Amino acid sequence: MTFRPVQLPWFGAAGEDPGPTVQNKSRRDVPRAAKGNPRVSSINLSDIVKQFRKGIIIALSLVVVEHVAWILEPTLFGNLIDATIDKMKGTAESSYVLPLSLWVAAFLVNSGVGTARRSVDQRIYLNMFTEIATRVSRAAVDRKLNVSQTAARAQLSREFITFSSTGSPRSASR
Repeated sequence: MTFRPVQLPWFGAAGEDPGPTVQNKSRRDVPRAAKGNPRVSSINLSDIVKQFRKGIIIALSLVVVEHVAWILEPTLFGNLIDATIDKMKGTAESSYVLPLSLWVAAFLVNSGVGTARRSVDQRIYLNMFTEIATRVSRAAVDRKLNVSQTAARAQLSREFITFSSTGSPRSASR
């Protein structure tokens, strides 16, 4: 399986075909990439993953640990119920202390890691958004784009980060 970088829509690559031209377009509205300027910055998914590798690994690791504890918790609770029933029956050598301890540990891991993940995720993805939005706004200033185009591109970067923060954990849990 090969990994092919994904070009984000708000950045054009240098030398890219600008597409069909519109007669009423002013020179200012044409991106520098369409004019063939090699200074145009571009950003792709692999760049984002490389730059924020540590944060992404932490976020996905917390998701995996939380989901493993979430999956184990009902099994451990079932074992606790079985041990309690055996203890009530008076079965020899039955104890519910170990199943209770394991279930409490799984519950605490699930709850604690879930709480930590929700706190850490916000910091990680806010940092990603800040960095990407800063790049977008600097590129827009370099390209001399108007405010509405800059705001639209910054909003696209926010949507990308929102997808990363919700889509990645969902797909990792499946």
